[in-house]
Amino acid sequence: MCCPARGADMTTFLQILLNGLMLGGLFAIVAVGLTLIFGIVKVVNFAHGEFLMAGMFVTWLITTKLGLHPYAAVIIVLPAMFILGALTQRLLIQPLMASDDGHAQIFATVGLSTAMINLALLIFGADIANTPNFGLRTPIEIGPLRVLTGQVFIFLGAIVLVVALQLFLKNSQTGHAIRAVAQHRSAAELMGVNVSRIYILCFGLGAACVGLAAVLIAPLYPTSSNIGTYFVLTAFVVVVLGGLGSIPGAFVGALIIGVIDTMSGYYIGSDLREAVVFGIFLLILILKPSGLFGKQLNLSHLSSGIFMSISDTIDRAGMNKSRLGKGQIAFCVLLASLLLLPLAINNAFVSHIFITICLFAALSTAWNIVGGFAGQMSLGHAVFYGIGGYTGVILFNMGISPWFSMFIGAFIAALVGMVISYPCFRLKGPFYSLASIAFLEVFRVLALHFGWLTGGATGLMIQLKLGWVWMVFRERWPSLLIVFGMLLVTLAITWAVRRSRLGFYLVATRERESAARAAGVRTVRVRLIAVAISSALCAMLGTFHAMYLTFIEPAAMFSLAFSIQIAMFALIGGLGTVAGPLLGAVLLVPITEWARASLGASALGLHGFVYGLVLILVVLFMPNGIMGAINRFVRKPQDSEETATARTEPIAAVPARAIKAPSPDRAGIGQDILRVQNLNKHFGGLHVTRNVSFTLREGEVLGLIGPNGAGKTTLFNMISGFLAPDEGTVNLCGADGQFHAPKNPADFAALGLGRTFQIVQPFAAMTVEENIMVGAFYRHHHEKDAREAARETAWRMGLGPLLGAEARGLTIGGLKRLEVARVMAMEPRILLLDEVMAGINQTDVRRAIDLMLSIRDSGVSIIAIEHVMQAVMSLSDRVIVLASGEVIAQGRPQDVVRDPQVVEAYLGKEFAHAHA
Repeated sequence: MCCPARGADMTTFLQILLNGLMLGGLFAIVAVGLTLIFGIVKVVNFAHGEFLMAGMFVTWLITTKLGLHPYAAVIIVLPAMFILGALTQRLLIQPLMASDDGHAQIFATVGLSTAMINLALLIFGADIANTPNFGLRTPIEIGPLRVLTGQVFIFLGAIVLVVALQLFLKNSQTGHAIRAVAQHRSAAELMGVNVSRIYILCFGLGAACVGLAAVLIAPLYPTSSNIGTYFVLTAFVVVVLGGLGSIPGAFVGALIIGVIDTMSGYYIGSDLREAVVFGIFLLILILKPSGLFGKQLNLSHLSSGIFMSISDTIDRAGMNKSRLGKGQIAFCVLLASLLLLPLAINNAFVSHIFITICLFAALSTAWNIVGGFAGQMSLGHAVFYGIGGYTGVILFNMGISPWFSMFIGAFIAALVGMVISYPCFRLKGPFYSLASIAFLEVFRVLALHFGWLTGGATGLMIQLKLGWVWMVFRERWPSLLIVFGMLLVTLAITWAVRRSRLGFYLVATRERESAARAAGVRTVRVRLIAVAISSALCAMLGTFHAMYLTFIEPAAMFSLAFSIQIAMFALIGGLGTVAGPLLGAVLLVPITEWARASLGASALGLHGFVYGLVLILVVLFMPNGIMGAINRFVRKPQDSEETATARTEPIAAVPARAIKAPSPDRAGIGQDILRVQNLNKHFGGLHVTRNVSFTLREGEVLGLIGPNGAGKTTLFNMISGFLAPDEGTVNLCGADGQFHAPKNPADFAALGLGRTFQIVQPFAAMTVEENIMVGAFYRHHHEKDAREAARETAWRMGLGPLLGAEARGLTIGGLKRLEVARVMAMEPRILLLDEVMAGINQTDVRRAIDLMLSIRDSGVSIIAIEHVMQAVMSLSDRVIVLASGEVIAQGRPQDVVRDPQVVEAYLGKEFAHAHA
């Protein structure tokens, strides 16, 4: 609402609008390169702002040292930035693209961003560099309106850049190749396009675009090491609004955001305009992540290459024995040294270093519950640390002890964490990370705005009250005891989570959410629990740290750099491990703290540069972190040989036997257990299923066949809760003998329905045993019972020799059998098999048939989609045939295969008529 006191007449409104358009042009020229890189390479470059910063510093050097006009720097800046971008793609991004590991790419560019920011601090210091403007700040009057000359050049430059890129992409041979790669990489490769070269070219062009932006912006804005952070965060808003990958969309989105920025700054308040912009960003991300002009992106599956299996994080020698293994002993010694060494040395600085180690280790361990176990790559976890800090200080100054207020802060943080995470769980990969950053920025801005409560930019100082009650001490050792105790609690909680059903469910959700849902995991619920635990722990640590510092401010408590640092220790040490975050903190914190103390101001930025560089090296050469490297080093050679031998042994549940069709009057078939009535499903104008109805009885095997595209898998998705039918009902008989209408996969699983997938969905970073345990946990809530049930199921399914093998190393036949074993561990009453015999040899087909018969004889009802007719004829009591989404035949197998409609559906009308 407009504020009348401001006297916002039409001239004022038009001036604000003009300012917004000019600002939008500035955002556009920064964002175009970012959206070009994502549109082609499918990588969100978190270092894009630092490319801008580097270009602005080069422009400043050329202008001040050589006395040239800043625009003359374009001759040097553009080629230099192109080379920087090309090298980034070739040396940093390209080695990670083979695994399609989106998480690694996120951390690689975050590491580059961190290193570049702090390298600039080392070279140029913290002072602001002002580029001579050469008259570019001279105002131009358009009637009553005024605009700076430099702003006009930026706006025109943005238009020229967008038009030039569009013409290049549409009219040049190289542009056609780029568009082909963007639309379908594999098809472009088959047509002879050198995809790697195209990626390098596009990353270079994207960097050159931001180089042009740097030259145009430098005369109008002061240059500093963190200048890129402001612009790139807004650029992310722009490209998401316009549609990631859409260059015209980025331009339109930039104009919209520019106008919103200036309007909200004038009518709402300049200190809240960033909150408005990031609020819009969050709404777009959550409600329409494809933006205004972009296409819906499929980032639902990201490789788990940087994660380790659960069993790989434990000392294998000590897994099943009461005595401690060597790794566990070493871990305990390391923990004890964090307390005993500083107490023995009795030096204030040494104690401070160890307090910092314990603090960061605990924060990173808490983050690891969400980022490592659940795979939610939050880069805004400082939100919860800040909530805890401010809650503690505000209540402290009201006379409430931090021992009590830390639990209040933990409760608030857990509640906030669940509220802001719930709508973001649908976001994948970099989009979740961007959303977490946006929430962090919103909280920082709000903390600045509500200065009456938080102290605003001046911060809050705690009242001096010494003693254990107030957690404030003159000496360091009491603080060391407290933070060490908090570290132990955090480690104990993390250990308990990892070994529990919750931990297995989190890892399963991280690896393959669809498979986890099919196993009965309520994925949103388990993620919310993880967020609540992680947020609460971070808040409690924030309360302690605020007491230790005795002063807090929004810039420090809601710091993006601090958030990145928390995640960085976990990645360096080993994601998804208990010891990893501790190892990362122990190795890096002492080096950087010592350098900061010894070198003083000359070391400004050194610790951040080291962090960024180490992060890049770890992502490239130790993707599983330090823990992964240690496990590979200490693993015994004979263990590898035994695993390799087990992999090559034939898998057979029971001996192959003569195959015959089941009798139509076979005993063991009972009452209806599943009723499907008039299922219809549309995708746009395509009618995928039409009035499909059938029943399944207890102990029955129902074959579901039909040509490709008949709607079989869509039907499976509807009768397992993954798709809601447009019309019709699915009813399952429960243990109470009543029929129920479940609505989601977890409800279907609760009624005893389990399923496999046409494209196998193993939990790649888990072992065979752990995969099956995910299913076993549905019936057995304790880890010991679930492990025993999983082992029993594995041997019954012929997977016993492979219990310790990682799922990612199995053959396609082994993966299919593993998926069946995972479902059978749930003890289902109905089993849906989606082409489990596709791609396996004849011998394994016969063994698989025997396995299915043994499952049937155990009382499990089966619906099997299958193209192997030998299996259909041998297994099925009845067969249903789908064609174009309709049931065209059903009955006994031997009758159905002779049906003229079935022959016509498979072989065509001419063949059917010729052999009628």
